[in-house]
Amino acid sequence: MLFLVFEIDNERYCLEVSRIIEITPIVIFRELPHAPAYISGVFNYRGVVVPVVDLSMLIAGRPSRPLLIPVSYWLIMLGGTIYIIQ
Repeated sequence: MLFLVFEIDNERYCLEVSRIIEITPIVIFRELPHAPAYISGVFNYRGVVVPVVDLSMLIAGRPSRPLLIPVSYWLIMLGGTIYIIQ
């Protein structure tokens, strides 16, 4: 089994590679008013509206890259639902 390992707040996390659909450098997404702070917006992925989740905001309470565009986004499948992780 292979894992993608990443770090948030000096803590390591991993995601099973088989759940990753695609890694893309730039995603243009639309912000959602009144969405939770960890939802950066939504993205149209091949006709499917997909939420963009900021894991750093969800786990540590602060944006992953303040004022910068992240290097890459991961499209993942969890429980039959597609998410974009930044």
